[in-house]
Amino acid sequence: MADRLKNYFEKINCISVDHKTPFNTIQKFVFCSFRKQASQ
Repeated sequence: MADRLKNYFEKINCISVDHKTPFNTIQKFVFCSFRKQASQ
């Protein structure tokens, strides 16, 4: 995702979270923060 957005946004931080569901399975999530780059 960061590679696709790099021309328009600066990546600030990304974290990965493994969430255990009530069905005892794991869902993998990635949360990222970006900052819009100044217009050129």
